[in-house]
Amino acid sequence: MLVHINQPEAAARVHNAWLRTIEDGVHTYDIFTDGVSTEKVGTKEFAAAVVARLGQKPNRLKPVAYAKRPAAAPAAARAPAAAVAMKIKGLDIFVYWPSRNANQLAAVMGKLAGDGLSLQMIDNRGVKVWPAGRAETFCTDSFRCRFLAEDTAAMTSLIDLQRRVAGAGIEIAVTQTLRTFNGQAGFTLAQGQ
Repeated sequence: MLVHINQPEAAARVHNAWLRTIEDGVHTYDIFTDGVSTEKVGTKEFAAAVVARLGQKPNRLKPVAYAKRPAAAPAAARAPAAAVAMKIKGLDIFVYWPSRNANQLAAVMGKLAGDGLSLQMIDNRGVKVWPAGRAETFCTDSFRCRFLAEDTAAMTSLIDLQRRVAGAGIEIAVTQTLRTFNGQAGFTLAQGQ
């Protein structure tokens, strides 16, 4: 941790004190060995022995030294981050559908689409079940319904869609906005999609 927060001198002092403690034969019960260890201690006593040796280096074991990382350049000197073109493409709505029938769910959800959004796919546990799902796919009562826009969707369209779904009495578990970043999808596809 001390190395991570760029305190290499403190890290080396602690590590070398730990090595010196081990070298002096002060060992906890789990590593105590007759003929090698000189003192059997608990973890509290071992920590106290390390503290007592701070500033000391081991004699037989190789001492450690950590390099200080160079200071980060001031924010003004860093290259500006490249602009990312981000577009809202749609919405995943995870719903509770107790009948577990994906085709019935698609019929209802398809009618709720609008504002340039259309129902593209429904999956269950990551496996596409509509359109062209397999009859043998075991479904739970939790489905993801993916709505996508031809180009870019407005956030208000996504919110209105959620209102329509909730207004139809369908329980929404969670929603996830779908976006592209520099033209690349920032969302996953279902299996078989």
